[in-house]
Amino acid sequence: MEFRSNGVQVAWLDAEALQEVEPYSRTWEKALYVKETAVVEPSRVMESLVRDAKTEGVEFEFNCAWEGLRGDRLAQTCHGTIAFGHLVNCAGLFADRVAHAFGVGREYRILPFRGGYYHLNPQSVVHVRGNIYPVPDLRNPFLGVHFTRRPNGEVTVGPTALPLLGREQYSGLKGVNASDALSMGSYMVRLFTRNRDHFRSLALKEIGKMTKKGFYREAASLVEGLKPHDLAPGESVGIRAQLVNIRTAELLNDFVVEPGSRSTHVLNAVSPAFTSSLPFAEHVVQTMKLDI
Repeated sequence: MEFRSNGVQVAWLDAEALQEVEPYSRTWEKALYVKETAVVEPSRVMESLVRDAKTEGVEFEFNCAWEGLRGDRLAQTCHGTIAFGHLVNCAGLFADRVAHAFGVGREYRILPFRGGYYHLNPQSVVHVRGNIYPVPDLRNPFLGVHFTRRPNGEVTVGPTALPLLGREQYSGLKGVNASDALSMGSYMVRLFTRNRDHFRSLALKEIGKMTKKGFYREAASLVEGLKPHDLAPGESVGIRAQLVNIRTAELLNDFVVEPGSRSTHVLNAVSPAFTSSLPFAEHVVQTMKLDI
């Protein structure tokens, strides 16, 4: 059975048909096959977008930190002040701070989660042709552990979703400061206590994946023949800028775009943000309320 929704071609496959697509994948009765899925190298795509933007007159300031708002048309940065007519805030892990400077999104805070990956050993008997994902739990915003064949042929397995005490805590305690640790720790306690959308079980599940044994258990549920030694630690990690509503003590599952004075604020660029970045950018532009 094939059907289209939102312009994407998908099909239901029974277990036998699935083996023709991904011979080592596991499923229960059926699987959803997205035929038009592709994986690209994000850095190369971004380099191309930057080149195109520069030809249109766009200027870039890299390694330029936001420090605050001066008046209503000047952004203070570590590179000096930058004048703007309309500011679009896509600051990721710091998007809430920028928004708060405009008096926007006071009920929202960023709660960072670090995603770590393993690599599938090339000598493994398991071969992955494309992408193998679990059924998503719509009660929470995380995708779960999945297998992805990258353009260079490498297969990554992950990610984990470890809550952090610092916005840029990429390893160990580096990037943690007292202010962030106190506030983020309090958010976690409230989320755990309130247990909205079964957050407690989600958190305990993620804690279990901090060990290789726990991670392997979840990965092995997706493919046949996986062995613990097939998983080699990955080197790269990413931090998800997850938005939490501090009034209701719940994680936000969808994009959040808030208007402000001479500004538009993208507060929750949820995964897979890169996948949907171009159509989402069009949506943001269409919803912008420009001051005359």
